[in-house]
Amino acid sequence: MDPELLARLPDAAKLSIIRHLGMQQQQAAAGTDPPAGAERPPPLLAGRHLQGGLAIVDGFFLPAAVEAARREAQAVLQDRAQAVGMVAGSGGGAWGSAGVRGDRAAFLCADELENSGHAALAGAARALLSLQPWLASQGLDVGGHPSLQLAQYPVAARYVRHRDASAAVPYRSVTAILYLNPGWQAAHGGSLAVYAHSTTGSDPCTASAADLHLAAAAAAAGSSPAEQQQQQQQQQQQQQQQQQQQQQQQQQQQQQQQQQQQQQQQQQQQQQHLGSGLDEGHPAIVVPPLGGRLVVMDSRLLHEVLPAQAERLALTAWFSRRPPAAAEAATAALSALAVGGAAPGQAGGGQQEQAAARQGAAPAAPAAPCAHPCAAKQPPAAAVQLAPLDGAPIAAPGAIFVSVPAYRDSEAQWTLADLFAKAAHPERVRVGIVWQVELPGDAAMVRLAGDQRWLGQIRQVVLPAGEATGPCKARALAQQLWEGEEFHLQIDSHMRFVHGWDAALLRMLRQAEEGAGHPRVVLSTYPPGYEGEGEQAALPPDPLPTLLCASHWGPERLLRVRGRKLAAAPAAPLPALFWAAGLSFSRAHLILEVPYPRDLPGLFFGEELLQLCRMWRRGWDVYAPHQPVAYHLWSRKHRPTLQADRPVEEKQRRRSQQRVAAELAGGSSSAEWQLAPPGAPFTTPYSRCSITSEGSVRVPPPRSPAPPAPSKSLAFLFNLSAATLPTEQETCARCPRHSCTDLPASWPAACCGVCVFEKRLCSEQHPGRNQSERIAAQFAAAHGEHALHGFTPCELFQRIRGRTLWLVGDSQTWHFYYAVECFMREFAVTMRRSPPLRDAALVEQLTTASIKLCYRPFPVPPVCLELAHGTRVCTVRADSAADMAETVLPLLARHSPGFKHDLVVLNTGLHYSSKALCPREGKPCRVPGVNSAYVRDLKRLAAYREQHRRRLPRMLWMDTPPQHWPGSGSFSGTYHSDRCEPLDAAADPVVAAGGMWNAAAAPLVPRLGDAHLAIWNVSAPLWDSHVPGECTHLCQPGAYHLWLYQLNRVLREASLGSRVQVQDAQAAAMQQAAGARVQRPAG
Repeated sequence: MDPELLARLPDAAKLSIIRHLGMQQQQAAAGTDPPAGAERPPPLLAGRHLQGGLAIVDGFFLPAAVEAARREAQAVLQDRAQAVGMVAGSGGGAWGSAGVRGDRAAFLCADELENSGHAALAGAARALLSLQPWLASQGLDVGGHPSLQLAQYPVAARYVRHRDASAAVPYRSVTAILYLNPGWQAAHGGSLAVYAHSTTGSDPCTASAADLHLAAAAAAAGSSPAEQQQQQQQQQQQQQQQQQQQQQQQQQQQQQQQQQQQQQQQQQQQQQHLGSGLDEGHPAIVVPPLGGRLVVMDSRLLHEVLPAQAERLALTAWFSRRPPAAAEAATAALSALAVGGAAPGQAGGGQQEQAAARQGAAPAAPAAPCAHPCAAKQPPAAAVQLAPLDGAPIAAPGAIFVSVPAYRDSEAQWTLADLFAKAAHPERVRVGIVWQVELPGDAAMVRLAGDQRWLGQIRQVVLPAGEATGPCKARALAQQLWEGEEFHLQIDSHMRFVHGWDAALLRMLRQAEEGAGHPRVVLSTYPPGYEGEGEQAALPPDPLPTLLCASHWGPERLLRVRGRKLAAAPAAPLPALFWAAGLSFSRAHLILEVPYPRDLPGLFFGEELLQLCRMWRRGWDVYAPHQPVAYHLWSRKHRPTLQADRPVEEKQRRRSQQRVAAELAGGSSSAEWQLAPPGAPFTTPYSRCSITSEGSVRVPPPRSPAPPAPSKSLAFLFNLSAATLPTEQETCARCPRHSCTDLPASWPAACCGVCVFEKRLCSEQHPGRNQSERIAAQFAAAHGEHALHGFTPCELFQRIRGRTLWLVGDSQTWHFYYAVECFMREFAVTMRRSPPLRDAALVEQLTTASIKLCYRPFPVPPVCLELAHGTRVCTVRADSAADMAETVLPLLARHSPGFKHDLVVLNTGLHYSSKALCPREGKPCRVPGVNSAYVRDLKRLAAYREQHRRRLPRMLWMDTPPQHWPGSGSFSGTYHSDRCEPLDAAADPVVAAGGMWNAAAAPLVPRLGDAHLAIWNVSAPLWDSHVPGECTHLCQPGAYHLWLYQLNRVLREASLGSRVQVQDAQAAAMQQAAGARVQRPAG
């Protein structure tokens, strides 16, 4: 139809004709599609192509599958969705803008959906992702990482015209939408209107005159009244200046003012009701969102969602182009990090969504971390736009400020030259350097070697060397040269760089922010070394990345750190425990939130620990780069040092060290924390492990037993090699770090399960790799690569803080308690154990419950370890599930204060199929088989929990771990091997099922706990690290450390216990509490 003739018709006639034509085109496009099931094979799409950038396929999902997926989608959205049509004002406030977009959305991952039991929705997601080969066969570039989003439109909600490909998300190429609306009728509205604009251009942001008109309308709908008033004031000021400068154009300017006022009035009206493209006469294809219908379109097509009169659900997959080359990645990374646009993954494009982005449109919830290729690879919203803090806005988006202290260093000039020469975008690099020199002898050092074009981008401070007091003053002065650049790189004055170092750092920062889930991330490590000076500098070929590890305690009693080469380069930045001053890259807000201390003269070791603690208190996390970006000249032969030129007075140096030690101690006045006296050693095994949310670091009280020498050590672990059962004596062993690289025979039993991870991460490849190492390496890879290595008592303490963690079960659970006790001793008020209840009679009842199975000759009293801030870890020995239901849980529910808010780990099973001597009757006795007594007692426990759920706390059911006993070696019978042999899942199906106890308990696990602590497959592979002659509990030395990691992971994933959340930038700005770590009890 001729658009000119169409324009002459009344509005009602135009709307009716266009919708009629759209339905005809849609029916023509979809008429040849046969129905298909949920798992539609790609051959059914053979011969079909996108015509005009669009394809419509009906019956892509069968009605039953659509209904099931819809139910699961509603459940997922109830837990994870958030409104995306929100607009942030420039003043920090926020107001709703449903006129632009009224849906609620959440990012998804197919693997995560399947693992959480949403099989139908996962099938729909996989069906959309299976379109990738079909799209590629048409010559479309869909080689990048796809992303999935589930959107729900309530009644009257809409989404105005936009493009899915935009400046904020330039890599999107194809959009695929599957509608989950069974029984949808024409009266429900909510149709998708696709406008027939050309898609031949390569620029996703190109716009026609009609697009510009739409953008103006969207800008009005996406602006708050306060912002419109501010814009009017700015325009009037500009016009007044032009009138003063050019009197001859007064008449023309007055006309412009009148036009602008008319436009503002029109925009205010449009804000109240933003018309659709159909109402304005733009040709479109109208597609009702019928259940099971698939719409595939070019992401550059303009489209909108018309107002829905019923709940409307849609699952969208965005296919992306292949990532650009390294040279192009810098620009993409800069724009992705610097542009305050619509969040990646949020449907938006063209001029209209750019206007909404300029107003700070809030995105949907970011996708959870997921290894599946469908996971959204874009950073979360907080990582894309960080609100200015302390009233200091970013003046140079995308620019990198490099701070450098230089003390009489002839290499500094070459460091600056290499910095600019090897940057992908040297025009975005700004340097602030503090020269500390002796003039005139050092005058030749104060210069830029090589290309002088970049001299104008260097800010300098020149100080006499006699005024130098150490690195803190110099780095603080260098930070004061910052002038609003978005990113900050802190380096030393004797370094070299890889080509494209700026693009690499931006890319890795983006990855680290994705992993952390927030933008307060610092990339830091000790760089690999280089040799030679000036133009003769020789760089090593293809060095491996490094990770910072604890080394030893220096003579000043401060922890020393060293960099260790990784055995292989990982795929992404790694969470790190330590921070290095010589290479630190982050957003420049770190300068505002954690400025470098200036008045610490003579402090050469300790400022890194101090800065690390300050960063952590403000919510910053440290990651190690997974690719080397710089090299460091570790030799000092070419330069004098401050210590050699003029040693700082010992009194000043000691005072600075005491100030650092005092700040690390936190300064708390609580009775449970005691500050170390001036000059006392810093005795925690990690620099940050014992820091609480307030930033305190515990120093053991004088009454506590002195810890073992901390030199070259890991955390405390339960001493599994002790011949006797744990008593009041010291049962915690330190794992020597150096033993991880010695012969296996020298490994303490308590350390074997951890050293394999230490060897994998922080030491050179050992010539002998036993079965434990191979399986442990597989475990580390399956759970986030190096997550176990970075797991410290801090994280677990934060999750149980203010609660009691109850470990109730048999001997394995009993020993698990002692592993927790050793691991958490950094937070212990005292290592002396105490009973869980004050009433001795009640404690006796709990003790009696531990001997009801007749074959054990002695009772085991319950004990607790008191931790800081009202936190406890307690164990109650109970071998029978019936005892838990009849005695243990009722007693604790009635007599333990705050039991409702505690956490309980339950486990039993081993003693239900053993043969032993009954001490009370003096004759052998046998507990009935596992399938009778065990299942019967578990059902009683489950029934008790269901009946008294309101008075019981959150519970976790823990697997029964593997255990070896004398016998034939059959895990499905009573007797077991007297040799610690590997568990062969292929030969014994019971082993593959988790052992006979776990196989029997599996159907009841959902009734026994709020979460499942699966440890069978974690413990079984460590069979060959046993202590000779003892095969009861010692076949898994180090396994308890893996259980601790699993416990922390399950608490986090199941949202049990306390959660530590970092506020995103927008919320922090709105609440004026940026950088605070937040704790909130779950449930």
